[in-house]
Amino acid sequence: MINSRTPLIVIKSLILSITFFVLTTSCVNDNDPIPFNNTIAVLLSNGTKVKLFTKALDRVNFLDDLHGTKKYTVLAPNDDAFKDFLQENDYDKVEDVPKEELKKIILNHIIPTNVLVTEDLLDMDKKYVNSRADYSLFIEVVDDEISINGNTKLDDEVVDVEASNGIIHLVDNIIAIPTVATFLELDTQFSNFHKGLTTATPNYDFISSLKSLETDDAPFTIFAPNNNAIDILLETNDDWDKIEDIDENTLIPILKHHIVATKSISKKSLTDGLQSAKSLEGDNLVFTKQTDNITIKDGLGNENIKILIFDIKTRNGIIHSIESVLIPNTQN
Repeated sequence: MINSRTPLIVIKSLILSITFFVLTTSCVNDNDPIPFNNTIAVLLSNGTKVKLFTKALDRVNFLDDLHGTKKYTVLAPNDDAFKDFLQENDYDKVEDVPKEELKKIILNHIIPTNVLVTEDLLDMDKKYVNSRADYSLFIEVVDDEISINGNTKLDDEVVDVEASNGIIHLVDNIIAIPTVATFLELDTQFSNFHKGLTTATPNYDFISSLKSLETDDAPFTIFAPNNNAIDILLETNDDWDKIEDIDENTLIPILKHHIVATKSISKKSLTDGLQSAKSLEGDNLVFTKQTDNITIKDGLGNENIKILIFDIKTRNGIIHSIESVLIPNTQN
């Protein structure tokens, strides 16, 4: 047990399979280095609970990368999880999954560079880390269990399996590849903004569009105000206690002013000098590179609105957290 928050999941040196991963407590606690041939690739290839994941890694030509000196954290779905994924998507075997699609799914279970043990993941509660597929993974601690993207949990017994080039955790599900809608719903800092996009605007279907991979508007860039930003907006009108109190005809253009369609605008794009982008509402958002930040001027002319969190990456776009609500010029 690492601390009082983690009575279930910090259990080192347990067995991933009956044929290997026999890591005794003394082995884990020793200061001796792990033998080089105990790479992630070797451990996975000899495991009996991760055969389908290993086969998929080999099929997308990434298994060899896990045999070198580069460091990785691998969130390995067990075979039951992989079988459920195949069945739910009408595939009989790993080879039936289109290779490019399989590559996105598999690499989304691998975190490059970082070696994250359970204690590190616990400290990342409600934070993001990028996968090798270049999508963000949302880490959340729910009832002392580590959850990833809302649908996947770490096995509460097989964690912190150490390799010479990283760490392996067994997980109970295939990690969902996110859309922008995924994180707007999951991340509680956006809960009021998400209500605005759903319950507060029943006559405009924002979410179906933001979930879609096929719409002509994708990819999206969402400048998502956090809950504090929404609270500040509500304080400007005595009749507004919650976002659902705002008249829908007033709220819809405000929400659309936070969405840029057909562009995935990263921090690098903004740092490299992108000056403006047209919002879905029609007014431009103007960007200014400051010494230590990038700020936005909205359609109404409000300036110096800071971007607080950059580059939450998804399959159909990117999200940035901002400190204030963007107001369009509805008179133009």
